Amino acid sequence: MPVGARSYARAVSPYRAMTGKKSKEPWEKDPPKKSRHTKLTAKSKTKAKARAKKAGRKYPSLVDNMNAAKEQRAHQKKS
Repeated sequence: MPVGARSYARAVSPYRAMTGKKSKEPWEKDPPKKSRHTKLTAKSKTKAKARAKKAGRKYPSLVDNMNAAKEQRAHQKKS
């Protein structure tokens, strides 16, 4: 590399690199204007915490909570 030249490495997240998706990650997106907010029940919170623990995290991430809410909504539709 010539002297004074800078290397501008484009930051590519591991998620995008693995999946090949060009869409943004959930934490990079703006929240939808008209979205349904799902209040997590105690059971859903427990599932999110268990998922985080299985992945080696101390507390649930946004993705854990999103999956718990998704399961909760699916269960509510069945009932």
